[in-house]
Amino acid sequence: MTAPDPNQMLTTAEAATLLGLKPATLSNWREDGSVDLAFSKFGSCVRYRYADVVAFAERARCTNTLAARQLLVRGGRA
Repeated sequence: MTAPDPNQMLTTAEAATLLGLKPATLSNWREDGSVDLAFSKFGSCVRYRYADVVAFAERARCTNTLAARQLLVRGGRA
């Protein structure tokens, strides 16, 4: 099995699946700017770079509930 290409472009649905979220959640985050998850816009198409999605998931990792609350307060919604 080969590793995914870090520059592979994912659709909103693919990125949401990778994160275990609904596509509407990513759409809401794009609209309100509450989350630091980079995306690209090509006309009406939105794409996420695989490496950016993985990096976002890593930044959202917590080891306890207090850390998760502090992440939310800093605006880094997980």
